[in-house]
Amino acid sequence: PTDSPGATLTLNQALNLRSEAAGFRADEARFHDSVSIGSLVELTLRPLLLYFWWVDDKVAADSQQAHTRGLPWVQSQLLGKKHRERVMHRLEANQQQDWKHVLSKAEQGLSALTEKLVSSDTDFFCGEAPTAVDAKVVAHLLLLTQAPPRSLTPPPLTQHSWPRLFRYVERCCEVLAEMEHKPGDEEQFLRPVQCVAATTSSAWVTQMCSTQQSGDQDTRTGYQKRMEWFDASKMLAPFVVAGAAFFGFMLLRKVRHN
Repeated sequence: PTDSPGATLTLNQALNLRSEAAGFRADEARFHDSVSIGSLVELTLRPLLLYFWWVDDKVAADSQQAHTRGLPWVQSQLLGKKHRERVMHRLEANQQQDWKHVLSKAEQGLSALTEKLVSSDTDFFCGEAPTAVDAKVVAHLLLLTQAPPRSLTPPPLTQHSWPRLFRYVERCCEVLAEMEHKPGDEEQFLRPVQCVAATTSSAWVTQMCSTQQSGDQDTRTGYQKRMEWFDASKMLAPFVVAGAAFFGFMLLRKVRHN
């Protein structure tokens, strides 16, 4: 207490201020962790997902169909190819067009996420309850637990290759199931798919590359040829449309004359 009665600070008030300051520091630390984890996911896991789903020709065809589902056929063809072109340009601009390089960066990101979970000894990244950063992380990890339908590459994230992260995805899916639980719909719960495990060894990158490298060159060559045809079709499209319009006009004029 001070000399002036209005400035008296009790012990309880002092303890409350101290606890509030500690809580603020904890919140600030969680905020910085969330930002760093989100950046890590964007820099290491997102390129892997883009490469995994958009580079291979057969897989990209399925991805384009899913991306433009519900649109008219012409729009679905144009928008699907345009989106894949943007993905390829993004990977090339960030020097992420090499499969082995993408896998190496992803391995660093997965290792860092594993260390974070192990060091915190909690179910989630910011405590015992899921937060926004968990939503972002699991949105990327869940897609890595299963390979695309027509892909020859095994899934990057399995219970055998990354057990701690796989358990984390399972725990997040359990939380989602509890939130969306409806009696009689147990089979509808969202759960990660456990696929065939990769071989043990830190040659994770080598093992992932072994089934991909053989088709990489053919994939790039085929993509370049298709882009050339696509560019040529865009140049010829105005002439085709103008010719069709002229033919329609002449046909309509002839019908009216008769």
